[in-house]
Amino acid sequence: MGTLARWALRAAGPLILIGILLFGVDFSRALALLLNVQLPLLIISWFVVFPMVVILRSLRWHIIARIYDIRQPFSMSILLYFLGFSAGFFISDGISAFVRSVFLNRDGYRWSVSLLTPFWEKTVELIAILLSGLIAFAALPQLVLNRGLLYLALILGAGITASTALLLSPGVQSWAFERIFPWLARRTSRLRQESGAALLAEFRRMRPRAVVGLTLFSIATRLLYFYSLYLVGQAMGCPLSFWQVSLVMAFVSLVTMLPIGIGGIGSRDVVMIPTFHLFGQPAEQAVAFSFLILLTNVIWRALGALAWTLLPRYLPAPASEDTP
Repeated sequence: MGTLARWALRAAGPLILIGILLFGVDFSRALALLLNVQLPLLIISWFVVFPMVVILRSLRWHIIARIYDIRQPFSMSILLYFLGFSAGFFISDGISAFVRSVFLNRDGYRWSVSLLTPFWEKTVELIAILLSGLIAFAALPQLVLNRGLLYLALILGAGITASTALLLSPGVQSWAFERIFPWLARRTSRLRQESGAALLAEFRRMRPRAVVGLTLFSIATRLLYFYSLYLVGQAMGCPLSFWQVSLVMAFVSLVTMLPIGIGGIGSRDVVMIPTFHLFGQPAEQAVAFSFLILLTNVIWRALGALAWTLLPRYLPAPASEDTP
């Protein structure tokens, strides 16, 4: 993808948001919702619940790194998580984790290992998003189900089926690597020194039992994240239940993993407005909620960037020849 195309995708989100605000939203009503926010609930969400989410996500990254024999203090795992998390504001959340690969390779780890650790982190997170959305759908009262929600459930089910096939079927894994590895090798010069077979062998070091455990852990973390956003919604008087917010945010999370827009601006609103409508809520409610989520991301991604800049970083000793 060329530079012009990448910048066009970045600009797409803000342009979509401008279109939404100009043609479909009563901006004064959305602003009124924001001006009546209950600060105590917002503070609990931002500075009590959300930090717990960050710590748990960092722990997941730390566990995956140890599976691939990457030994570092947990404090370094937190900093590396924050590095990718902060970068996710400018690129997508689905890609930002791979920023950590550069630092792992700098510290002497092979590109195959450096790439697979964030790959597995994002894979189990994707599965957790799909499953948490399906859990939220199943937990909804039957009276609120409609055709639109059933379509959303079908999307979640298809995503879970495809992910399961990739993780559990060696044939599907081989087929995928035969097509993906040449594309990666063309874009990562150091990866050309390693074979696709070696990368596939490293990929299979992550056992299905470990994937299941990490996925369950990620579902719990994802639901805690949704709870932090539920508190944000409660702070602005949003009448959606926890499970309704969870279903909305499952689809928002899927979209914000794509390299569209900056900080989810615009792309998040495109998902939130129709899903809020499914629950009988106006577009102004969705836009105000989306703005508070953006503010949450700005605060914590800025804190993450500051921590990476100011705190002392642990640098492992240069890897020896037999270091993975």
